[in-house]
Amino acid sequence: MWLGEDIKQIIKYQRDNKLSKEFVLEVASRNPLAVVSCLIDNEEYQSLCQELIKKDYNLLNSRKVLNKIFSNNNVIKFVFDNLELILTNLKNKTLFLSFFLSYAKHTNKELYKLLAYSVDLNIRYEVMHFLSEEDREYLRILYPNITDYFVVKDENDNIVSRMKEIDLSIIATNLFDFIFDVELFTEIKEYIFANYPKNHLLGFLAKNDEMEDDIFHFHEEIVKDFDRLYSTSFDYKLEAVDKYKNLISQEEYLKYSKLLSLFKGQREVLEEIFNNSMSDDFIHLLKKYSSISEDSTIDYNNGNGSVTDMFNVGDFSIKFISGVHHFFSIEERYHSCFLVNKVVEEKIYYDEEGYLLGILQVGQRLFRSVKDKNLEKLFEDELAKLGYFVYDALIERDNLYYLNDYHDADIDDSEILPEWFKENPVVLVDLDLMYKIEQREEVEKLALTNKRGKNTRN
Repeated sequence: MWLGEDIKQIIKYQRDNKLSKEFVLEVASRNPLAVVSCLIDNEEYQSLCQELIKKDYNLLNSRKVLNKIFSNNNVIKFVFDNLELILTNLKNKTLFLSFFLSYAKHTNKELYKLLAYSVDLNIRYEVMHFLSEEDREYLRILYPNITDYFVVKDENDNIVSRMKEIDLSIIATNLFDFIFDVELFTEIKEYIFANYPKNHLLGFLAKNDEMEDDIFHFHEEIVKDFDRLYSTSFDYKLEAVDKYKNLISQEEYLKYSKLLSLFKGQREVLEEIFNNSMSDDFIHLLKKYSSISEDSTIDYNNGNGSVTDMFNVGDFSIKFISGVHHFFSIEERYHSCFLVNKVVEEKIYYDEEGYLLGILQVGQRLFRSVKDKNLEKLFEDELAKLGYFVYDALIERDNLYYLNDYHDADIDDSEILPEWFKENPVVLVDLDLMYKIEQREEVEKLALTNKRGKNTRN
C-alpha cells in the first residue's frame, strides 16, 4: 500500500476511534513515515514514533512531521534530547534547520546558540543566513567580529575548513536592501575579496537590484566598488555588459561585445560558459589559438554533440563540454595515444562541492569524419593492441576523424607508426568512449544499468 493510502487509513481509524496498536505496527513495518507524520503528537504512539525516527532520522525531512514536532511542547523535547544525532544522521538538514530556527525566533533566541557555532559550516551558514534576513541585530550579538566565524580552526589555530564563498555572498546580499547595513556588508564583502578568487556577489546583488527597482544607485558604495565586483564576478559578466554598460570600462565592454558579435546565435552557450566562471579562459584561448594559426578565422561549429559545443579557431577547435558520459571519473577518460586526437590543452572546472561545471578543451581542428568500415576495423584492432577499446557505435556517432597529417599524431616518433595509419591517419575525437580492456566487464555491467560516472572531482 502506498504512503498516501496508509495515511488516509490511519486518519480514518483515528476519527472513528478504531485505531489499534496492531494496525499501527503493521503500517510502521512498511511505511514508517505514514505513522510518524500522523501520530508523532499522539501520546499513545509517541514512543513508537520516536523509535522509528531513531532508526531513520531522514523521516524528519518531512514538512508535515516537522510542523507537528515544532508545534507540540511534549514532542519538541525529543529534538533537544537528540539534536546531535539528528544533525549527524539527517542527510538533508535544510528543512529541519529552517523549522528549528523559526521556532527559536518565536520562542527563545538563546536556542540559536545550539547551532550557531557548529563545526559543520553548512549548519553555521543556515543560522547566519536566517538571521541576516530575520534579525540582523541578533546576528551581530551571536557573531561579534563576524569574519572570525567563517572558518573552523584546530587547537593550534590552523584553519581546517572555510565557509563556501557562495554562502558568504548570499549572506552579504541579504544585507543589501533599502535598509542597508553598510558596515556589516562591507566587512563580509572585503573578506570575500581577500579569500576567494571569484565570487557571486555581483550576480546576487543584481537580482536584488531588479526586485528593488535599481537600488544600486541608492547605494553609492556599490557603484564606487563596481570595478572590483565586476572583475571578480563568478557568473555575471555577460549580463552586466547589457545592464550596467555605464559602469563597465570601455575596454571590458568592447571585449565582450566583440565576443557576442562573433557568435551572434550562440548567446545561450556563451551564457553557460560565463555563468560557470570560464569566460576569461575562453577569451584567452580564442586569442591565443587564432594568433598562432595560419587562418585566424573564428566561428561556431554547428555539428556538435549532446553535451559539447565546438568553436572553430583557425587551425584548432575549442570544445566547451558541459557534461561527461564516461563510466568512471572525469580524469580517467583521457588515454594519450596516437589513435586519439591530441588534447593540446584542457581545463576542468568544478564548483566548491567538487561537481563539474564544464570543460574547455583545445585540439587540432579536423575536417573529415571516417565512413569506411575497413578503417574502423583497423582502428579497433590497433586500439586493442594498445590495451584499449571503444564502447560506442562509431559510425552512428561520427567519432572517428582523419588527421590532417599523420605527423600530427600524439606520439614522439611518427615514423614508427603503422603503415595503414600513415596512409589513413584516423583518430578518436570523443574521450568519453575509450576504456582499458581490463575494464570491459565492469563497463558492460554499468551499461546495463546505465550508471555513468558522477561528474565530480576524484
